[in-house]
Amino acid sequence: MNVSLIEFFITKNKTTIFVIDTQKPGSINEPWRISIDITEKEIRAAKALIWSFSKNPVVQQCSIDHFQQIGFRLLKPVLDYINPCDVLYIVPHKDLHYFPFYAVEIDGRTLCEQFAIIYLPNASLLQYCKANNAVRENENFLFNKILTLGVGVKEDSRVNQKKFKQEAESILEIFDTNSIDIYTGVNATKRRFIKKAEKYDLIHIASHGHFSSVAPLSSGLLLACGRNLPSLTALDNLSNHTLNADEFYRLKLKANLVVLNGCFTGRNDIRPGDELMGLTRGLFIAGVPTMMLSLWEAHHDAAICFMKCFYTELKKGYPKAIAYQAAQNHLRQQPGFSEIKYWAPFILLGDWL
Repeated sequence: MNVSLIEFFITKNKTTIFVIDTQKPGSINEPWRISIDITEKEIRAAKALIWSFSKNPVVQQCSIDHFQQIGFRLLKPVLDYINPCDVLYIVPHKDLHYFPFYAVEIDGRTLCEQFAIIYLPNASLLQYCKANNAVRENENFLFNKILTLGVGVKEDSRVNQKKFKQEAESILEIFDTNSIDIYTGVNATKRRFIKKAEKYDLIHIASHGHFSSVAPLSSGLLLACGRNLPSLTALDNLSNHTLNADEFYRLKLKANLVVLNGCFTGRNDIRPGDELMGLTRGLFIAGVPTMMLSLWEAHHDAAICFMKCFYTELKKGYPKAIAYQAAQNHLRQQPGFSEIKYWAPFILLGDWL
């Protein structure tokens, strides 16, 4: 497959884009470059609007229109250069880390129709991800050990708590049940995860997410503790239930893929040097070559539909980025899920294979 990479660099008054096309001789040593008159202020405003995708219809449509305008201006100049291409790496900068490029429409087609999109926090990380990817060592790699957890919070309705359980159990329809360990509700505990996580090839967690811009390494997923579900109102007890980024630092995961479906698991605090502080960093340090996180809260039924398609394609042997692309385009075509807020919350990062 043909693979290309585009990297963004934002300054106060313009955005510069570097493009590497592995099919073009000399591209790696001397990337193609273009500067566009899109300011840092414009991109910051677009990011703020992206987080309102799930608001009322009027706000939502204004947000999407502005997002599409910025996305078109950023991507249109480079598309002719990278075609034909199957997999497109995107290396964002600053607020573009939160930008769902795969949802941008160019000439009537979304980017995910044209390419399998995968993100990298920085280009140098790709070699690290490749080195940790068991698929590159064994073309017949299978997910032989799978861990999946699903847990809501005390404030959830019974219907919503059941949805978390349903998502966790949906993987049973796809993979060999003998290879899967499933824990839901009060059994999906933080202690159990930390004790068991290092032996699995694939990890999937469906729960509520918690993000703190003040202490980003305390951000994480809310799991059960003891025989108790987490509570969004018991803030003094939140740390006992939060599987946070800092705790991933201390794990050595052999998982080839980690999927965290929780509110804002893809958000990070962006520090000087464009360093991401949050779950993304924690997972990479734990040794995970590829991860799927969420930029905003995913709709339960849409997430279940997406994950079923994604894992079905993985089971067929398709690379992770190709399976991700198939799931995006499948969900977009389902009745009731054609809007961006339903099909586009999930972002794939790391190695595409």
